[in-house]
Amino acid sequence: MPLALSTNVRLAVAVVTALALALALGSNRAQAASGDFSIDFAAAAPSSYDHATGGGAFNDRTINEDVVESLNGGDFSCGDLVSFLPRVTVAGDAAANQTITMDFSFGASTTGGGEVGYGDIVSVAVNRDVGDTGNSEDGGSTAAFTETPPSSPF
Repeated sequence: MPLALSTNVRLAVAVVTALALALALGSNRAQAASGDFSIDFAAAAPSSYDHATGGGAFNDRTINEDVVESLNGGDFSCGDLVSFLPRVTVAGDAAANQTITMDFSFGASTTGGGEVGYGDIVSVAVNRDVGDTGNSEDGGSTAAFTETPPSSPF
């Protein structure tokens, strides 16, 4: 049963934000019963949503239409929201009512070395009210965010 989540992060210039995360995606991991979950981490295709409000949909994972696996800085401006869509698939034989904790970390500088990176995480949500065909959860799923300051800000 796939579950599409949405995470919106605001871009900011390094000197403006104290909570800077980078444009380069780092490690990600999920903790729950072994083998019950798989994660497909992608960003919403920049042309698929309004950068002032965030959005996008995983749908059938069409690259450059629904999602992208790599972000291009030329698609964004300072202050834009970048939407990430980690799709969680639950094994059919998984125990009911489990909690999955996803710990995403981001590098502290862009791969190109510029002083632009992520600012505040603006929202996290189950992507259910946007017509995301990649979401087939039962309506009982929730998403929550616990902030951890970056280990090496700009």
